[in-house]
Amino acid sequence: MEQLGPNDIWKIGQTTHGTNRYTKGSYEYDNFRMVPIFWGNTTELLIVEKIYIYSYWQKYGHLPPGNKIFR
Repeated sequence: MEQLGPNDIWKIGQTTHGTNRYTKGSYEYDNFRMVPIFWGNTTELLIVEKIYIYSYWQKYGHLPPGNKIFR
């Protein structure tokens, strides 16, 4: 697997835990940040998630490393 750059996307997904999804130590140790891009109900979140995942695939020809399948 190639090295990710500073602004590369690792994973596109949803969470009900917000930034509490990962521990503060994880953010510091793994040197990543969560960037919330959309708020809505479950149906809306699933639609937007799918749009972002498919758009990423169309642009780069592969999924982000943290996304193993199309949802």
